[in-house]
Amino acid sequence: MDLPVYRLKLLDDFRCLAGDCPDDCCGSDWHIDVDGETVARWQTLEDATLRERLLGALERVEADGREVWRLVMAGRRCTLQDPDGLCMVHARLGPGFLGRVCREYPRQSRDFTTRRVETLALSCPEVARLVFSATAPAEPFARPETGRDPDDPAAILENFVGRVLRARAPAAARVVVMARMLVEMSRRAAEDRLTLDGLKGLCGNVRKPVEAATRELRSGRLRPDSETAGRFWTLVYRLTSVGKKERIDARVTGSPLARMFEREEKSESDYAALGTEVKRLREAATNAVRALHPDPAGRYLAVKFTSSGFPFAPFADNYIAAFLFAVLPLSFIQLYLWILYDAKGSLEPADLVNAVYQTERIDAHSWRIYRYIVDNPAILHLDRYEGCFGELL
Repeated sequence: MDLPVYRLKLLDDFRCLAGDCPDDCCGSDWHIDVDGETVARWQTLEDATLRERLLGALERVEADGREVWRLVMAGRRCTLQDPDGLCMVHARLGPGFLGRVCREYPRQSRDFTTRRVETLALSCPEVARLVFSATAPAEPFARPETGRDPDDPAAILENFVGRVLRARAPAAARVVVMARMLVEMSRRAAEDRLTLDGLKGLCGNVRKPVEAATRELRSGRLRPDSETAGRFWTLVYRLTSVGKKERIDARVTGSPLARMFEREEKSESDYAALGTEVKRLREAATNAVRALHPDPAGRYLAVKFTSSGFPFAPFADNYIAAFLFAVLPLSFIQLYLWILYDAKGSLEPADLVNAVYQTERIDAHSWRIYRYIVDNPAILHLDRYEGCFGELL
């Protein structure tokens, strides 16, 4: 049976900038695997010099328990780039001779149990620009009309998340509502008392919990204490060390706050000082961040959730980890912007684009962030950190 296709509406608008890209994927220091079919085509090239040049740029490595062909990098650059920075394979042989990864990126197609998702990777600068442009569709994905079983738990969860994301409320309130529902769902499941009717009850009403969270947010009751905030933002910042810190703007990773985050030994007062400093930066940058886009958090989560399979196909059936897989990078994007505003005194639309694609490149499509979340169980206690989600803009 053919899977219904959920397609990012901007897919047809994407055009690779090639040599005009401000930070092209050929120089991103990623592990770029080349599929066996492409290697076989290179091996049959009649031009011996070109054939040896291409095959000499490959190495055989082990990845995820299997051997693969991988392009050799020279520093951060692919060794198959011409002196002008363009791809030698594309220029001399055409796109048909590119490896599958290079040929398709940033386009992504993923088959889940209930659907196929065709999307674009936010780690591409041009994709990030399109997604956060003023002309981008309010609803990012074209969704087919499918008659899903109303008693399907995945459909119930997906409907709930969609309604929360579309609610006219601060992003922080929407994230808190989703976190609270997941905490309660997980608690009942752990106690073996999560029923279908109970799940429907948890997910049935969106307006009341969103309004309640919004009131808490505006009254200040949702704010975390300084020490808890400091611990949370330290976890968020350390995503840079999970990936590669050099992919992030040096004004962010070289800031005084970053140096505080990177100190290995911290006392309770150190965490409290961090929480207080992040609050100061957030309050100073609030208006500048809000001027960049009417709902940057909602737009990011709408794309990230569907692209990564949340909540309809969470990785390893871990709903909270799958939720954090999107929310922690979103938190870092906002932290990036707050620190950058402190450094330069203003923000431009390009700063939002840079924050998004550079943060996404930390992950580099290798699920490092997901593994980081699972390996740090303290992060999974959403009720402990829900006040920190209240700091999102």
